[in-house]
Amino acid sequence: MKSYDKFEPFIEANCQTIHELIRLKGLNISTFNVLYRHFLSHQISMDNSEIECSPGCGYCCHLRVTASIPEALIINDFLLKNKQLALYHEQIEASPDFFSSRTNKNINWWVKNRVPCLFLDKGRQLCRIYEVRPFTCRSYHSLDMELCKKGYSQKAITAIPCYPDLKRSYEAYSISFERTMKQLDRQSAQLELSSTVALLIQNPDLINRWFDGGQIISV
Repeated sequence: MKSYDKFEPFIEANCQTIHELIRLKGLNISTFNVLYRHFLSHQISMDNSEIECSPGCGYCCHLRVTASIPEALIINDFLLKNKQLALYHEQIEASPDFFSSRTNKNINWWVKNRVPCLFLDKGRQLCRIYEVRPFTCRSYHSLDMELCKKGYSQKAITAIPCYPDLKRSYEAYSISFERTMKQLDRQSAQLELSSTVALLIQNPDLINRWFDGGQIISV
């Protein structure tokens, strides 16, 4: 179980920011987009010279990625604004069970099957939603890419060296969204990214239902 005790003051401050902006601008996609950009602009700066991640590696894009519901809605809105929904809708309709079946799979299933993220460009091994990727994705980084490659090629769970505080600081933003939505009596959880956004693409009415207090997905 991950511990975020040292980040509690940070998370609480984020929650206050979310509450305040929602009070001023309402609970809507536009507010979430503003909050996402605000949090990015306040990320801690540090020396990244030892981080070996580079465009095109894509190893962590085959692991289970979770996101808060506001983050999933931000991604769906990004696809809508960039006229990409039809592209993904076609892909999802072609393999509906492929996405629904991955919702609650454990880490062993992901490592063994090397399932790519819905938003991974398989040819270039690049993220197609990089601009609005979840904070969990932003938290992933490696100080030894050879270990990433080894774990991927051997289909083995591998401990990847990283900066723990940097990883937790990014994840804390997603937790802040999750906690605040719970306080506002909206469904709140960390959900598997690809299956959740796939569900929103197939059923856009779920978005308004969630804002009205209903559920997006049964968890």
